[in-house]
Amino acid sequence: MKSTIKKSNTNNKTKKNTVTKCMETFVENKIKYWTNDINKQIKKLENKKLTNDEHKLLTKLKKDRKEQIKTLTKLYKLYNCNYNCKNTMLEPGLPNQIPKSMHKDFKNDKNVIKMFNDQRKSIFNNKTNVLIDNFYEKTPHKFKNQLIKEGAISQCVPTF
Repeated sequence: MKSTIKKSNTNNKTKKNTVTKCMETFVENKIKYWTNDINKQIKKLENKKLTNDEHKLLTKLKKDRKEQIKTLTKLYKLYNCNYNCKNTMLEPGLPNQIPKSMHKDFKNDKNVIKMFNDQRKSIFNNKTNVLIDNFYEKTPHKFKNQLIKEGAISQCVPTF
């Protein structure tokens, strides 16, 4: 006889909403902080008549800013808005094996995979999980509280 009880998606929706909120607060604030200087340079150039060299510089700065925002968004989402630190070195699992997604990303470089496996062994020892409430267990308490206050929901970077 089949069970007719439906599984609740509330937990997944809550996680998604929390990640979205993290992206809107923590990530956006960090991106504003890190792109502040380049934004000032762009604004300064846009407010004056440009020579050819300055026009090339403005184009390059805008392209660099776009790439910087894309990279920062990806990294902050992966390390600070990520339940269970999925697809990172700290993802729960066997201590002697990096997550499959990391293995897939670096499949062509056996030395990097070996290095990551060794790092994971030293971080995990004989444990299968080094996270406490989605934060690395050795994250200093003061730093963890600061991240939470800023809107982060995880710290997926090992701190030594």
